Amino acid sequence: MMDNIRSTANNPFIKILLAVIILSFVLTGVGGYLFSSGVNDAAEVNGYKISRAQLEQAYQQRRAQLQKDMGDNFASLASSDEGQKMIRQQALNVLINQALLDQFAQELGISAGDQQIRDAIFALPYFQTDGKFDNKKYVELLTANNIDADAFAEGIRQNLINQQLRYSIQGTDFALESEVKDFAGLMLQSRNVRLASLDIQPFLEKETVSDEELKAFYDQNTSMFIAPAQVKVSYIQLEAQKDLSNITISDDEVKAYYDSNISEFTVPGQKKIQSTCLSR
Repeated sequence: MMDNIRSTANNPFIKILLAVIILSFVLTGVGGYLFSSGVNDAAEVNGYKISRAQLEQAYQQRRAQLQKDMGDNFASLASSDEGQKMIRQQALNVLINQALLDQFAQELGISAGDQQIRDAIFALPYFQTDGKFDNKKYVELLTANNIDADAFAEGIRQNLINQQLRYSIQGTDFALESEVKDFAGLMLQSRNVRLASLDIQPFLEKETVSDEELKAFYDQNTSMFIAPAQVKVSYIQLEAQKDLSNITISDDEVKAYYDSNISEFTVPGQKKIQSTCLSR
């Protein structure tokens, strides 16, 4: 049985499901199941404080999602300071937006009852055996993922509230017939285009430019005629050590060189004089 639970817990779909549920109560700070409030908060939204622990959890989830979406390209993004700041800012934006949605839902009085939560959990196929809810599988699967049952239920509640909020906005949307026609006309419109080639050479032959006009244009646009400085270098690389191994010098040659350049190996003579004066 536990092998089945482990294989189910490793299923990518159940991981996505659990991530969505976990994110919902991470974002809304459910009852301290996962986090405790700290004195250092990441942000405050209309009195609701987003803790740094919540931000860190959202940041890690955002990293995991980007790594899955970007594949090998994620490494270059995550290795730079700018990339990490961008990911953290995206995570913070998600937290702030979710907090605003939660507050708006509360203002509208949107809620989800216990029976709705129960029905939603029972309907999840990952907790079913032969099409029926299996409480043992439910408990073992949550335990395998270190998720408290009350926190999971609260996450389901928040998801249901968010769904109702979105539907209340999207489901009441409508478009006027004139708007539909305008949009269809925009999407289905076509253009007839004709091209004509014009030879400018005859016009150029008729134009004359004086030296003064050329100089004035040059003086006003000198940057257009300046090319970056370039240097051409040629060099020969010599490896003296290899050449020295092939050279032999006899004692006579050394003495002859010394005799010819004796000034290089001598120093001027120095004299030290000490005098004693006697007086009578």
